[in-house]
Amino acid sequence: DCVKKEKDYARQMADSKKQYEKELWKLGIEGVHLKREIISLLTDLPSFLDEMTKSISSLNEPLQYYEQFQAYLHQNKTQNVLLPLCRLLMEKGAQVTVYEWKNGVKPVSIESPSLDAWLNEEINNAEEIDFGDDFIVPDDEIDFGDSKFQIEVVGNEKVDANDGIARGLDALTVLENSQTRSLIYFELRE
Repeated sequence: DCVKKEKDYARQMADSKKQYEKELWKLGIEGVHLKREIISLLTDLPSFLDEMTKSISSLNEPLQYYEQFQAYLHQNKTQNVLLPLCRLLMEKGAQVTVYEWKNGVKPVSIESPSLDAWLNEEINNAEEIDFGDDFIVPDDEIDFGDSKFQIEVVGNEKVDANDGIARGLDALTVLENSQTRSLIYFELRE
């Protein structure tokens, strides 16, 4: 019985390896350094995103029809803007950032997240071993809040987060950011 199971598992392993190699071939990568190879595919991403934006722009006429239908359905009552992300892509193209979508203005400068830093961080994390010994033991004392000390926080109460610089995920285009890409998908499904 064990010999039969061993043969079945060997067959499943061979089938899985063939399927894995087939998927690698579809992606056009070797699979040696999988993460690096997939990230190197990002060079083709801008042209793909431009094609997607052109496809979305071709939906302008159906969008107008949909707006007229909604106006008729709701008897010309004021409506919210329909499909705002798709409309933004139609107007401004594939390079519109999440910052521009959120704030309504183009950023003064863009600080794109670095993929090299992300790769190096992952390599460093892979070399570290987590022994789970970073558990902090709480103190046995109970603080009843009757201390006579008062803590005062001094600092700038209003930090200008809207300084015109797109950072982090806001620096990505709306098609690169997974959250806004999902919203675009849902808008297109509508």
